[in-house]
Amino acid sequence: MWYTYALGFLYALGAGLIFIKPAADLMDELVQPNKPQEHVWQTPIIATIERVLYISSLLMGYAAFIAFWVGLKIAIDYPRWRKNRTIFLNSLTGNGLSILYAVVGYMIIVWMKSKDWAHAIVVPVLLILGNISLLLYLKWQGRKAKPLQKPTK
Repeated sequence: MWYTYALGFLYALGAGLIFIKPAADLMDELVQPNKPQEHVWQTPIIATIERVLYISSLLMGYAAFIAFWVGLKIAIDYPRWRKNRTIFLNSLTGNGLSILYAVVGYMIIVWMKSKDWAHAIVVPVLLILGNISLLLYLKWQGRKAKPLQKPTK
């Protein structure tokens, strides 16, 4: 049943890209409103590759690879994150969402193989609804946020 794999990967990659990117972009905007927008194409590409790696590692029974990969990313960027905890937390949130979409994509494969259609439909929809809720919450926070004031001399 090749289509179970296709649907699992399609959900993780497609829905992940569609729903994670707006939330991640908004979190960045709330933390760094005047951040230069250079190399914005890199993050979605890396996140897509990561979700392929995550699902593949789960399918092969090497779930520990996910912890290794995230740990490696944290260790490499630690000097930057040590200076700004909020940027670290935003990155961690994006990674968490990416892992969730990969795990649900993997579970879609498992559920469809066992003909557990209810879980294969309901859980992915719930994750998307949760992601939309996060996006709405971030937009609400953005309206409440006060613009950064330049320090007076």
